[in-house]
Amino acid sequence: LKALVEEGTVKDIQAPLTLENVTPAGGRPLLSQEEIDEISKSYLPIYRPQRLLGEWEGTTMDRLFTGYGEHCLTDAGLPEDRDWKIGIGIDHGSRPGKQVAILTAVDPTGAHPEIWVLDEYVASLGTPDDHAHAIIRMLDRNGMTWHNVDRWTGDIPHRGTSKGAGRMSNRLLSRGFEHALSMEYGRCPFKIKPAWKPRWSVYWGCQVLNEAMERKLFFIRPRCQRLLQSLANWTFKDDDLKDPVDALRYSAVSLLPRSRPNSSPSQLRIY
Repeated sequence: LKALVEEGTVKDIQAPLTLENVTPAGGRPLLSQEEIDEISKSYLPIYRPQRLLGEWEGTTMDRLFTGYGEHCLTDAGLPEDRDWKIGIGIDHGSRPGKQVAILTAVDPTGAHPEIWVLDEYVASLGTPDDHAHAIIRMLDRNGMTWHNVDRWTGDIPHRGTSKGAGRMSNRLLSRGFEHALSMEYGRCPFKIKPAWKPRWSVYWGCQVLNEAMERKLFFIRPRCQRLLQSLANWTFKDDDLKDPVDALRYSAVSLLPRSRPNSSPSQLRIY
């Protein structure tokens, strides 16, 4: 399309979202600068030049979560006057340190959701029973049991490729919880639901998280060291820093009532 525009075959009509462009001649602005800034927060910074200004290219960033900063860190307890939803997200891995579980609390009732990251579990190689016991201990040190978790979300089945790494799935992890909780086979008291993973879900989930950070509605405990490293350094690549972010998306975004856009961008028609 860019080539067609450059050769003059297609006309490029741009309307950047600026205060000047939303102000009729001799009239009052249709949007204030504050309202434009609010719209800007709903997009990831790497795409704001395209979404807001009509640029061909986005911005190269040294990290994806530009909203993340020291204001996100807290040791405070959860505010008690909220109806918190509790989620655990699990990203299955194939190498030591690749399996990550994130415990979050979300208040979805306000105009914008508030997200608290309470704890993390990063695995060395182990059996499903080992992982289940470790996640139960994570809940215990936060004063919770499996009864408190509103939603369990796990990655799609993953077969390890490294020496010593085996196949991990939500089904196998459920068997591990049955053993850890001394329950009969097939009696896991909760269902680990598969993560919702269309090709644009990573962008969507990260957009939701970064917007919460920019609005100062995202809080994380300092003990979540692996996730903190990812939030401070991940650049949207498929690397080891992505795994904790995936687990965070599974745990937090799945608790939001409108966590999915109405349609995929690939379904939009251009006339």
